[in-house]
Amino acid sequence: MQTEQTAIVDLSSTLDGSQSAKHAVAKEMGTALEQIGGMMITGHGISTDLIMETRAAFRAFFDEPSEYKFQFERPSTETVARGYTCRQDVRESNPGQERFSLGQFDLPDDDPYFVSSKGRQYFPANQLPDRPAEFTDVCRAYFAEIQQLSRRIFELFELALETPTGFFTSRIARSTGNLTSIGYPRLDDEPAGGFRVQPHTDSGVLTILNTEQTPGGGLQFMNTDDEWIDIQPSVTDFVINVGDLLHQWSNGRWLSTVHRVLNPRQEKTDRERLSVVYFEHPDYDARIAPFARPGEASAFPEVVSGEFEYQKRLQIHLMDDTEIKQMLHSTFDHREERV
Repeated sequence: MQTEQTAIVDLSSTLDGSQSAKHAVAKEMGTALEQIGGMMITGHGISTDLIMETRAAFRAFFDEPSEYKFQFERPSTETVARGYTCRQDVRESNPGQERFSLGQFDLPDDDPYFVSSKGRQYFPANQLPDRPAEFTDVCRAYFAEIQQLSRRIFELFELALETPTGFFTSRIARSTGNLTSIGYPRLDDEPAGGFRVQPHTDSGVLTILNTEQTPGGGLQFMNTDDEWIDIQPSVTDFVINVGDLLHQWSNGRWLSTVHRVLNPRQEKTDRERLSVVYFEHPDYDARIAPFARPGEASAFPEVVSGEFEYQKRLQIHLMDDTEIKQMLHSTFDHREERV
């Protein structure tokens, strides 16, 4: 197991609008995404207070009795996650993982993009608990901040790839992004080498993860040398990884990050773990064509974001060890999906 860290990119110099700083940071980002598909970011501009309040709100909800939490159970008919689930998934070695998902707040009620029958598929109503009392206000504030961070990151991505202005950002103006908190339970008698989440890639364009250090376990990325790299961020910073759709959108230049979550060491199995994850997805009607530079062929066909996501947004692409190497060194079209 490798213990080196992936790239750490400081965004603080870009907050004042300096173009020279933005170009320098964008270059760092592009290099990181070509080499591993992920990085950690600091200096992102989201307040520590808001991050900690959001984590506390989700943790307080997960601490509520099951009969209360299941009042907000995610409807099985929804294709977009809204509400609570408790997974008993045989793909993971420790069932009992809890999730709570929500989407855009305060949608206009007169815009067909949101309120048409198709729009409601991508923007179902949030289910918002009244315990803890601050849950809705805190999550609304955090959701707005994380979406703004996503847009700033995509502005830097445009500089990194040298695309026309708006190449990415014009297609996430009415994002179908999803915010999900994941509560990993304490473990009992967990065998060594087990997973909290098996190796997989994310289906969307970008994942912005806030999590915590876990002694002897936790998040890992795989690099192009087929090595697992420990990712141990500060709880006030973010982990960024590329999803399958951004891999395609960048014409295969940026890697869709292969990642997993390990169980902690045996002596640390009594620790809970909380992650707060924003999954960015483009406007559902956005046409996504790869960015091919002059003289470069497009490696992928154009797709419509919503159609792509309909098939993939709720799937986790799971791989065993024999498939990981092939996946890292192949194009998206040749990856075998595991449902």
